[in-house]
Amino acid sequence: MRPFRGLGFAAVLVLALGTSGCRRGPAPPSPEYEQASRRWTSLYGQKLDSAYLDPATGEIEALLQRVPADSVDSAASQDLLRRIQEGRARMQAAAEEQRRAVASARTVPTTDPSQTNIPRRVEPQAEAPVDAGPGDAGMDGPQIGTPASELVAGFRGCFRRSTPVTVEGRGMR
Repeated sequence: MRPFRGLGFAAVLVLALGTSGCRRGPAPPSPEYEQASRRWTSLYGQKLDSAYLDPATGEIEALLQRVPADSVDSAASQDLLRRIQEGRARMQAAAEEQRRAVASARTVPTTDPSQTNIPRRVEPQAEAPVDAGPGDAGMDGPQIGTPASELVAGFRGCFRRSTPVTVEGRGMR
């Protein structure tokens, strides 16, 4: 039984050395990615979406493509490269659309506007004036400053002259 015992120990030793000794650690961070990331952050901070169309973006893309595949930064560099390419495509499409809109706005229409299907604004029809009734008959009741003679004569006899009244501090009224 002794030979199997030595064989088992050797197998365990080989497995332990095989799993720990042959494994390589991840590659160090990529200086290309660090430089490209720093330059892109600075460029985008200055120009925002216009940075996608800037000529310096080509140099940044070249740096990102030089990042080794086994580098710690490989996935991040591919992601940044993809975002830059998608952003450039989006900005080029927007610039082309704007160029077409400006070009079409500068062209003079050659068709007769009355022959187009453009909806026209309908002019409102003037309505007949509504009868407002009889003219203004004046005020309905006594107002401040109405003379006493009008109070007695008008307002359907609501006011009558009577005996004078003495108002304290003001005399006869």
